[in-house]
Amino acid sequence: MEHTTDEMMGPTRGTDWSDFGCGASCMHTPGTRRMVQVLGTWNDLNAGSSGTTQVIDAPLSTARQVARPSFLRAFFAFYVMDLYGQVPIRPLESAAPSAIPTVMQRPAAFDSSSDLRAARPQLPPI
Repeated sequence: MEHTTDEMMGPTRGTDWSDFGCGASCMHTPGTRRMVQVLGTWNDLNAGSSGTTQVIDAPLSTARQVARPSFLRAFFAFYVMDLYGQVPIRPLESAAPSAIPTVMQRPAAFDSSSDLRAARPQLPPI
């Protein structure tokens, strides 16, 4: 995430700088090419969120069993919000790919910390 910003400077690599679209990302010139890393990150973060929702909504889950996936769902939502500015939310019953999700914009997503508040008392101390 930092590599395409001024927060980090990557090593010079000679001829392989543009491999897999990295050069376009770092130069902020994506053009019409599909950005594999951007799409892959979006898909991976939202797949993690969907997977944690399946665990949270599973029958016979105790509060302790729900705490870790609740934390992870909040973690995934934070990164989706930070990187893309909006967070799609799909309840388990409408988790089909064709279902239109509810979309929280950045302020609402940032204020939505119910997963963290519910998980914290159930997580073991560090």
